[in-house]
Amino acid sequence: MKHFITLFLLFTLGNASADRPNIVLIMTDDQSWDSLAFMGGKVHTPRIDQMAEEGMFFSDFNVTSTVCSPSRYSFLTGRYAGRCQGERFMKEHPPGEQTQVENIGELEPDRWNLPKILQKNGYRTGFVGKAHVVRHDWLKSEKDSPLQSYALNADPRDPVVNQKMRDNHQLWCDEIKKYGFDLCGITPPDDYQMDGRSFKPALFGEGFRERKVLFGELGHARCVKTKDSKYIVVRYPGELQRKVEAGVKFQGFKGAELDRPYPTRNGHLGHYASEANPHYFEADQLCRLTNDPEEKQNVADNDLEIVKQMQGKLSIELKKFPKRPFGEFTR
Repeated sequence: MKHFITLFLLFTLGNASADRPNIVLIMTDDQSWDSLAFMGGKVHTPRIDQMAEEGMFFSDFNVTSTVCSPSRYSFLTGRYAGRCQGERFMKEHPPGEQTQVENIGELEPDRWNLPKILQKNGYRTGFVGKAHVVRHDWLKSEKDSPLQSYALNADPRDPVVNQKMRDNHQLWCDEIKKYGFDLCGITPPDDYQMDGRSFKPALFGEGFRERKVLFGELGHARCVKTKDSKYIVVRYPGELQRKVEAGVKFQGFKGAELDRPYPTRNGHLGHYASEANPHYFEADQLCRLTNDPEEKQNVADNDLEIVKQMQGKLSIELKKFPKRPFGEFTR
């Protein structure tokens, strides 16, 4: 496969049974449909093809945030990334301010998550691969980080460099254990805040109530999706919006001059996303999925009634986030 596996979680019981199976959760970054043979990609993926044929494949499975850290956070907690209460996230987004959900979401040491619940119910848990959901402060400031640095072109076979790498690896291992890593008939605790909905019934052929509305968030953009339509809005917080209206220019990727800032902090991400999507900066975007499954046409100006309906749905979702304003939708 041309895309590497970024997250591999293993949950095991001493003696697995039909009621308490072992669980393996694998997440990949930036893996598109054309890197999977069973979906038509020109790639050799026999094991994944076998899983799709013998297991269950969800053809309309959505992540609520389309970059690495917040999507991992949601998978591991069952909560929207905008509910994160991690130290850096809260420093960037104090209560009462609009969130800019991106790669600063992190697991909280004092809140429930999937591996903690599994441990409480007799499972041993493990974590292999890229994390990016704990200790963002170690990556932000070299001065305050216990991690040892070495040159980008350093030889890992050099004994000094190799020891630094081993020491850093052990630091990450010790840290991730604090967050619970050292279907199953498990009931979450009453105080577990959960946005997610179990799809266990679907796995066992039982009745499954699909969501009628899906919610998503990334940067200063929010969206709702139904079976037929997808509505995306970009709303900047007050001061930033006033600068836009005053005609202030913003610096983009590699010095580019922009009329509006990227909704994301990551200029690299914003640059390439805006190059691929001509509607990227538009404040209101409506796609009619039945006729436009690849979401290439913004028909918001032509379907005002649908826009109004989708705005109502988005407002309902956004008001579920206490003290998190988002334009006119939470007033």
